[in-house]
Amino acid sequence: MSNSPSGRLWAIQENGVWARWAPEYSRWDIFSENVSEIVADPSTPSACYFINSDGSVHWRDVDGNANKGGFAKYAPTNEGFPGITAKAISVGGNNRLWAIQENGVWARWAPEHSRWDIFSEKVSEIAADPSVPSASYFINPDGSVHWRDVDGNVNQNFPGITAKAISVGK
Repeated sequence: MSNSPSGRLWAIQENGVWARWAPEYSRWDIFSENVSEIVADPSTPSACYFINSDGSVHWRDVDGNANKGGFAKYAPTNEGFPGITAKAISVGGNNRLWAIQENGVWARWAPEHSRWDIFSEKVSEIAADPSVPSASYFINPDGSVHWRDVDGNVNQNFPGITAKAISVGK
């Protein structure tokens, strides 16, 4: 007996159009927009966060199962996160959304205020902490790796390497 993949798979095709693998039908569901980045929603299998080609950040439940934002159940549900132009996003604990803006400065979506909290540093990569909603890992432009809990005002460095990419799991 072999193992089979679990979870929902999202992809951006070579032409920039995004898609979701529908294992129950053994096919890709293709969507019409061109996107530059896509991140699976960790709490809703039918939803993802993405950056449109204009740098705007969005969330969509393609099946409408989450009923987020008061939309009708079983219709595609959409939410935008206005206020920045992003080049990268990451989602962590409690679906906390983090972004790197086009200018390299990082930001965190503050849902309680419907705005982005913008931080002063430039970062080259960000990976949201899946366990601490107010924290993320990031790489500075010099390649140094860090972790910061922005609400707890706690910082940690990980010296010893120069990194170009990071990823974090539970």
